[in-house]
Parts: sequence; C-alpha cells; structure tokens
Amino acid sequence: MKYRDLGVIVVAGGSSVRYGKNKLLEMLGDAPVLIHSLRNYAPVAGQLILVAAAAYRQEYENILGRYLPDVSVTVTTGGACRAESVRNGLAAVEPGIVFAAIADAARPLGSAAQLMRLYDYAVKNHCGVISGRKIVDTVKRIDEKGKIVEHLVREELFRAETPQLFDLQELRTALAGAVDASVTDDAEAMRRAGFAVAVLEDNASNPKVTTPEDLEKLRKLLTL
Repeated sequence: MKYRDLGVIVVAGGSSVRYGKNKLLEMLGDAPVLIHSLRNYAPVAGQLILVAAAAYRQEYENILGRYLPDVSVTVTTGGACRAESVRNGLAAVEPGIVFAAIADAARPLGSAAQLMRLYDYAVKNHCGVISGRKIVDTVKRIDEKGKIVEHLVREELFRAETPQLFDLQELRTALAGAVDASVTDDAEAMRRAGFAVAVLEDNASNPKVTTPEDLEKLRKLLTL
C-alpha cells in the first residue's frame, strides 16, 4: 500500500569515520548497504528522497541507476550535521506530502511494515512516533570521573532507532532551531521544540552499521 502523503527521507550524509571507509558502499547480500532501506521503503513511500554526502552524490546516483532503475528517488546533498542534512531533505519534498519519515541509510533492515505501523500510529494519535527497542541491560549514569551516580530504571528506557515519522510542518519548525551536532536524531529536535513524540516498539532487528563487525553480523542475519 502506497501512502501518497508520506515522504521518506533516507539520510546518507555521514562520513563513516568510525568505519574507516564508506560503509554504505559495502555489499550486503545482493546490493550495497545504501540500497536496502530505499528498496524496502519504496512500496509505501509517496516520495522517496536520498540525502547524499556531497563527495559521494554522483556515485550514489550511479548506484541507484544500477540497482533501482525502476524506482523514482529524489537525490539531494547533505549538510555539515544531521539536522542540516534532514533540512535539505525536507526542502526537496514535493507538494502533497503531509508526513515525513526519516531513516538512516546505515540501518538497512528497515521494513515497509514498520513504516506503515508508524504512519497509522501518527495519524491516529496526532503525534510524532519513532521506532525503538527496549533496553534489557542494567544501565548506570556516571560522573566525569567514571563513578556511578545513578541507577536508571530500564523499564523506562528505549534505544531510539529509525524510521522516525512526523508531521512535515512540525518537523520543519523543530529543525529550524536545531543547528548543532548535539541533536543526533529528529525526535530530540521535536522534543526540544515542544512537540509530542511516542515510541513504538519494533521487535524486528534493524541494527545500525557502525563498524565492520556490525556489517558481518548483518550478513549473518540475512542468511538465517
């Protein structure tokens, strides 16, 4: 089912410093990491947008032509930080789009089914909503010397993941004031701007590729 009023912005504007080379160009199954989330979200997206790092934009466009020749993808250039990259993606949104979903290209296992759940929740509850995963470990807060200062209640904690889905105009308003690198996800920009955001637990695995070890784990998941 395609949601004509939903724009999906896949952010690929990072530099992959921790990985050592461009992780989005690494092969994962039958395609580069970059392709997977775009391919997975295409069936439900009214508009599909890729925010590309300037140094890789042409290469990404070539890859799109090779692996997704029949999928319409709007490509725009990323910025110096995540908030700027997402703003650039929002600037490319076509008329008629009401909701914007933001997804990391480095989370290649995102599914159309989860995106549909987020959309339905946002429409029903009139708020932003993100994919999240419950924290199962015991979590401590420490001070600058590494000493424990607080035990956190894990039942109240979730790992924030993507996709994250918001009202388009509200997200534009929130990101207008988010100009520094401390805003590492769009839900935080929305929260700081005073907009309500819920967490919808996602039981499907959608880990982020940060290190070569992460990619190997993903390759194993795809063969299960």
